[in-house]
Amino acid sequence: MVQNSNVIEISIGNWPSDTEEANLEQHNKWVELMKEKYPNIKIVPDVGAYDVQTFLTKVNSGQLPTLFVTYFTEASKIINDGYALDITDLMSKYGYKTAIKQDILNMVSSNGRIYGLPTYAYAMGLMINMNLFERAGLVREDGTPKIPQTFDELADAAATIKAKTGKAGFVMPTMNNCGGWHFMNFAWSYGTEFMKQENGRWTATFDSQECINALQFVKDLKWKYNALPENTFVDLAEMQRTFATDEAAMFFSSPPCDNLISNYGMSKDDIAIGCIPEGPKGKYALMGGGINMISPDATPEQADACFKWMDIIGLSVELTDEALKSQEEFYKLRADKGLIVGAEGLSIWENRVGEEKRTAIIEKYRNVNKNLFQEYTAFNNVTIKPEEPVACQQLYKVLDSCIQEVLNNKNADPAMLLKKANADFQKNYLD
Repeated sequence: MVQNSNVIEISIGNWPSDTEEANLEQHNKWVELMKEKYPNIKIVPDVGAYDVQTFLTKVNSGQLPTLFVTYFTEASKIINDGYALDITDLMSKYGYKTAIKQDILNMVSSNGRIYGLPTYAYAMGLMINMNLFERAGLVREDGTPKIPQTFDELADAAATIKAKTGKAGFVMPTMNNCGGWHFMNFAWSYGTEFMKQENGRWTATFDSQECINALQFVKDLKWKYNALPENTFVDLAEMQRTFATDEAAMFFSSPPCDNLISNYGMSKDDIAIGCIPEGPKGKYALMGGGINMISPDATPEQADACFKWMDIIGLSVELTDEALKSQEEFYKLRADKGLIVGAEGLSIWENRVGEEKRTAIIEKYRNVNKNLFQEYTAFNNVTIKPEEPVACQQLYKVLDSCIQEVLNNKNADPAMLLKKANADFQKNYLD
């Protein structure tokens, strides 16, 4: 990183692209605030988002941003490989150690040291396309959707939607590790245990009847209920496009799903969200989230500058008047752009000074019917479960192939597929 004695230069990863107008506009405002408050700190945007496939290339070529964004699932690997700075002292200095929930901090810690600042957390819910629910007669007189409460009800509702509208009742991703990621909500709710640790060794355990039943359910959505799209190779973008353009009525996600609106023109008023339906063993919603990590090559001055940047963008422990002003600008801009305001996900905070004022700001700019999100935000009887602790992305990849096979081959045997996948995952990753 080139810098002189007067200027501290930090590159900020995951910078929004030109197509993300509202997000980019907000980031540019934050840059101006940084210039006013810390004129000796120079912000260098880095548009590249975190990618499992290219991360090592960035590290080895010296292109890793000073501050980069990644996922909870990647934290342990990045920490163990030495690609994140130990920020324990800075977390204490700025008050994060006692303000963030301990179970969230545990996800970015190793041997009592902290290597990442959690930025947000989410729990999967069931997204509802109100247009298709209305056309299928699945909306109550008060305007709220008849959200499926069990997986059997989900299958029945999906089949009804397909029969009455000709559109898919449900869509799920099947590739780029995303099929396995979404499958966890089914599998856990059916009672699947994916791995266990004994005497320091991890063993894959998902060649079980519970996981077979979950995969069979996914297969039935295609072949028994005729409820899925014809396209069986679906990435996240295609899943969102299918839902947003009224080609599918339900999918797993968490609010606010800006891409549905900004990329595909869906109206915020056509979106509702409920809880993950109940399986034989209950309601299990996958929890994930984002983390800010600092390059291990950062100087102490650069690392401290990164924390000052995070304070400016509203991640501070104490929401000062300045931070609240920034938050108000953020939510006003979202409302002006037609993005959802008033459907919040999980909170990472144990205690935060001024949080009630932030909540009041959200209410001021709320632009959606609270009743369409009430079931999700209540999280009643839902077990929120973090992603699997070891080789999680690799597990998703292995499960992708199982999902694709049952959706493309009517005669596919879920038991045989999972037996092979379990053995492959053990040999290639856990061992």
